[in-house]
Amino acid sequence: MANIFFNGEKQKKEDAITSVTEHIKNYCDATIGVKVVSDDGGKILQIAVEVLDPALPLLEQRPDFPLNDTIPKWNGWRAIVLKVPIGYISLIMDISSD
Repeated sequence: MANIFFNGEKQKKEDAITSVTEHIKNYCDATIGVKVVSDDGGKILQIAVEVLDPALPLLEQRPDFPLNDTIPKWNGWRAIVLKVPIGYISLIMDISSD
């Protein structure tokens, strides 16, 4: 059964990507990549953040990242933050948002 927290209106996909990217860029200068992906629960907003060590906590490496503003929900979308190594976004995701 789906969680009712995530029910309701969703911002358009392109608008959600643009708005969350702009919001994050207002707080920190991290290299990020945002896209919509699917998991077993449906479509989600995936926010990839490049960090030196993905094993360490995000806020330990990027204390200015607006984590509590962006997850678990952004403008109607379920949102997750993915910590990735430096260079991952431009090499693997190919959606750099610098």
